[in-house]
Formats: sequence, C-alpha cells, structure tokens
Amino acid sequence: TIACLSFLLARRHRPHSGAFMVPAGRFLAVVLIVLFWVCYVPDVLDGGNSLWLFTAAVYAIALVFWFAGRKRAGRRLHGIVVHGKGRGHLHSMPTANLKPFRGQSLPEFGVWSVKVFYAGKYYRGVSNVGFRPSDDDSPVPSVETLIFDFDEDIYGKKITLEFGKFIRPTRKFANLDELRTQIELDIKSCFDD
Repeated sequence: TIACLSFLLARRHRPHSGAFMVPAGRFLAVVLIVLFWVCYVPDVLDGGNSLWLFTAAVYAIALVFWFAGRKRAGRRLHGIVVHGKGRGHLHSMPTANLKPFRGQSLPEFGVWSVKVFYAGKYYRGVSNVGFRPSDDDSPVPSVETLIFDFDEDIYGKKITLEFGKFIRPTRKFANLDELRTQIELDIKSCFDD
C-alpha cells in the first residue's frame, strides 16, 4: 500500500519524468509485482520469513532510487519550445524558449552550460533560467537557451535540456553591449569544462 501510494504521488508531482516512463522501468515494475506474488503467497500460507526479508529488500532498493532521483532533480528539463518576445532574433542571438512539462523542478536560477537533446541528436548550448532583469520585470521565470551551431525552426517541438556547469547567477546589465560581452564570456565558459 505504501509503495503504491508513493508511486502515485511521485507520478502526480513529476508526470513527465522518472524510470517508469521508459520500457526498462515498466519491466522492472512488472518483475517486482511478480516477485511480490511469488514471495507473499507462500509466506501467507505457511508463515515463513521470506515476506519480511523481501519487504526489507524492496525498501532498500526504493531508498537507493529515491536518493538518486533527488540528486538528479532539476538537472533535466523536458518541454516544448514556445515563442518568446523575439528580441533574441533581433539582436542575432536567437534563443529557444522552453515551456517545461508540468511537475518538473527548475534548477538554481542563473546561467548554465547545457546539452540540448532534439530529434535523436544533442547540441551544446547555454541557458538562462529564472528572471530577465535586463529585458523585462516579468515575475514569471523563464528558460531560454542559445543552442550552438543550430538554425532549425523548432517551435512546437519537444526538447530536453541537461544542465551541466553552473556559470553565474543572473544579473542586470546596463546596456545591450554589456549583455553581449557577457554572453560571449558565458559561451567560452561552456567550452572550458
């Protein structure tokens, strides 16, 4: 009962991520269910110890996955590329504005080096996560990614961002030239790792 409730709560909070979204995860779930029946039915019939040993093993495995999941939380974002204000295109710095699927947690606000997974390939890039004090005062955080060596139209397409090195916190710039200079430094930082 506890395992089922935990799974349902996890799916509610992180509906588009987790091991159970992939075939290997679903296979693992089926194997565990079969093992429950194999171990529990004989135990109920003759009162042996395998029930308690198996339960302890399941909880130990669950704890390992839980700790691993907490470590990875916020390191990957899945979502759809949506239209922004178009200012990046005007300044020759087009960005992909990601609308993350519900239930995902954003990483720490700031500028990150990222890997962008799209259509079976990956590209390197730099992302700003959070607010845009140099652009507007919107209270809604955004995820904007400049993808290197990439010029495809991906509006409405699904991409995945994998966050690598944290480069710097977000800050306000006095003008566009200062912002451009900092973006060039951020791009160089992406290739230092």
